[in-house]
Amino acid sequence: MTPGAYLTRVRTEKAMELLRGTTLSIEVIAEQVGYSSGSYFIKAFRSITGVTPGEFRSGGESLVYRKLFFD
Repeated sequence: MTPGAYLTRVRTEKAMELLRGTTLSIEVIAEQVGYSSGSYFIKAFRSITGVTPGEFRSGGESLVYRKLFFD
């Protein structure tokens, strides 16, 4: 795993915690996990989880992520 891929996964795990445990906006969460752009955060989050942060927060697809497992 490359350092960039590792960082993206760590950021995504933290974002998952914040999405489920707070009412912070997507933009604020993006900033707190290290993204300068909310749109890039959404793209990176979706590439890892398959859903957008908004979909994850609403639980529309019965997501039960706790931690991402590394290959």
